[in-house]
Amino acid sequence: MNIELEKKLYNLNEKSKTNYYSIDELDWSRPINKKIRWVPEEMNYLSYLPSYSLLSEQERLRYNQLYALSVCEQFVWLENNLLAGILSDGIQNSSLSSELREGINTFFTEEEKHSEMFWRTLEKSEPTWYINNRKFRLFKTNKLHDIFFSTITKYNRHFLVWIWLSLFFEERTLDFSKKYHKAYLADKENIEFNFWQVHYFHMKDEIRHHQMDEIFLNQFYDDAPKWKQSLCGYMFHKLMKAYLAPKRNAKNMLLILEDEFPHLKNSVITQKLREELPLLERNKKFQDIVFGKHAIGRTLELMSKYNEFNKIWSLFLNFSKQDFISK
Repeated sequence: MNIELEKKLYNLNEKSKTNYYSIDELDWSRPINKKIRWVPEEMNYLSYLPSYSLLSEQERLRYNQLYALSVCEQFVWLENNLLAGILSDGIQNSSLSSELREGINTFFTEEEKHSEMFWRTLEKSEPTWYINNRKFRLFKTNKLHDIFFSTITKYNRHFLVWIWLSLFFEERTLDFSKKYHKAYLADKENIEFNFWQVHYFHMKDEIRHHQMDEIFLNQFYDDAPKWKQSLCGYMFHKLMKAYLAPKRNAKNMLLILEDEFPHLKNSVITQKLREELPLLERNKKFQDIVFGKHAIGRTLELMSKYNEFNKIWSLFLNFSKQDFISK
């Protein structure tokens, strides 16, 4: 590790101590307000589909709330099922510097804290779903998905795609949290406090985590054999293509919506929404929210420096590699 990176890592470790907060510093006393949105509507994927407007105001509100819950579940999964095992392996890797292992250990501890924060928010929101049964209701994975990610976790020194997934999701999370914060400050009466709060505190650590991801890139990726980098580029392209048109979780939420509003089972609205989900892949407004420069600009800038990601640029509608390559 060069001197500049050592200094950056030292500063990040010091910031983690200075900026430390306990989970008990969050205000857990305020009840969940079920009469307002739990997430800014612009971040709700289904709101970009033509038939979404056909739902009643009450149905749209409930779908907004289900989406907010699904985001919390997804963050728990990402931090518990992907990063936790990889970071634990890094802590035990004696070949790494003590400073780097300290940074990884802090990262790991904070991810455990985040997971607990999101679980508590889920339990407050839907106690009959989650209390005494911490299982995902909305973020569903299949067996192939589970095998894929458990393999990446177990053989993380070969499947380096986890580094780029971490870069992408944590920068995306930062943008997500900033939008939450901006929306809450602009209209506190119509954005649920508890959800704003958990994303706000999450953001405080994610700023450093994304900087740590860049250190991982330097330490574990840049000197990796070409075949590992090429495999990473291929895997990341496949994952991002799937992320462009999220289907499984959206369909799970529609099923719950139909259960809670039985008349929708005999309506064409939810069926239309299911059929329209693939449209998200070519929706510029949706892509700007998920893949915009403001959302993952630093990750895209880094990606433009690696030729194994050349194929991925064809997925983007609003910019090309040339928009980043000169930076």
